[in-house]
Amino acid sequence: MLKDCKREEKRFTVFKEDKRKEIIEEVNTLYEKAREIASDLSSKEDVETSELYQLQILEKSIFMNKRCMLAYLNHRIGLLEKMRWEIGFVPEGLANNLNQLEEQYFNEYSDLLGNYQAAVGIDLTENYTQPPQQPKIYVQVMTDYEGPSFIYGKIILKKGKRLYLNRTDAEHLIKHGVLQHIHN
Repeated sequence: MLKDCKREEKRFTVFKEDKRKEIIEEVNTLYEKAREIASDLSSKEDVETSELYQLQILEKSIFMNKRCMLAYLNHRIGLLEKMRWEIGFVPEGLANNLNQLEEQYFNEYSDLLGNYQAAVGIDLTENYTQPPQQPKIYVQVMTDYEGPSFIYGKIILKKGKRLYLNRTDAEHLIKHGVLQHIHN
């Protein structure tokens, strides 16, 4: 799973549920073996070094599997957070790659960020290195869209509508083809 993460550094692929289940089964099997060995050792007066090493190897294998799983999950969460900051939403082509918990995490993270931005009145996802040419722009809605807004919470846009919006609110949606800037 970690090798897949490295290979797919910038892409967000389908969650590997079968691998996750396989690792959990392996951890449970290793844990049961370790428990049996520990139980046997507790009843013995003379413990051989090889038995202690065997127990130690099982323990390290369990921790390694857990660390790999957590690294995989952390990598995916990092990509989701990056998506929220750079794009603002999960693109349609990637939405099916999220499992239910990842989707819930993204929505809650997005709500938290949106609520905070609304409270302070600043779009933190905006690139503030250069001042905008015009603070407000005319846009046309190219596709129906329902999702988070960067300042106002959730928004619903209907195809064909023309709007006069803050540039900062429109830029993320323009990048992804939801809105089109109408030049006067």
